[in-house]
Amino acid sequence: MSKKYAYIHIEKCAGTSLHKILEYNDSRYWVLNPKVFKTNGEDYPLTIEDTNRILKSSLVNGIGGHAIRPYRMEGAILQNAFTFLRDPDKRFVSHFIHQKHKMGIERTFENYLQDYYYSNFITKALSVNGNLEEAKQLIYKIGYVGIMENFEHDLQQLNTVIFNNKLKIYQNHDMQGAAKTEAQDLMVKYKEEIRKCNENDWQLYEIAKSADFRSKYKYTNTIENYANINSLYEFKRKALRQIKNKVWSYL
Repeated sequence: MSKKYAYIHIEKCAGTSLHKILEYNDSRYWVLNPKVFKTNGEDYPLTIEDTNRILKSSLVNGIGGHAIRPYRMEGAILQNAFTFLRDPDKRFVSHFIHQKHKMGIERTFENYLQDYYYSNFITKALSVNGNLEEAKQLIYKIGYVGIMENFEHDLQQLNTVIFNNKLKIYQNHDMQGAAKTEAQDLMVKYKEEIRKCNENDWQLYEIAKSADFRSKYKYTNTIENYANINSLYEFKRKALRQIKNKVWSYL
């Protein structure tokens, strides 16, 4: 890759698929995820100085992960940064289900609804103190903002806008999630409460989806045949990720 880039990974917004694509294409893409449960806000072990130092390393072309937030990087890198947003209500429920099934966190959905940290999570990921106006201004500065519900199309667009069509796209992607029925049941039962928790995020999401916002992105590339990967290639990706997880803080 000819220019440094940054992936602002907001939880439950297609991050696993994007990380894999970037790692398959670029051995110098680093996923930075300090072992800290809460990733938004100023109280976090990755500073803007850390981000700048890591990006200057000759071993690094790009960085991504839950640690990457726009207020932890210099403004200049934002033009080469990208993120994906998702229907805020679905993202909110998916976050709960992930914690329940993948992380083993035991609590009721009612308790989750009362946890302020997860309300308007997208807004908080894009501004230091969850300031909606700050987040609105910032999404216009980020190089590319995709929509998870339009993932196949927006992935092609990302490839053109940020990577000059140099990414090889390796597979179609299932964005339904493993606990679709459970998520749907929760969204029906707690529809009003969920929407109330994500009112600011909906404003950001609607801006990013609008025809006016998306008109600035041009692309002509169309994926007709997806590249194939084999088990050895996936093994190498996972092994390299593990090595990087152990050494990235020394960059």
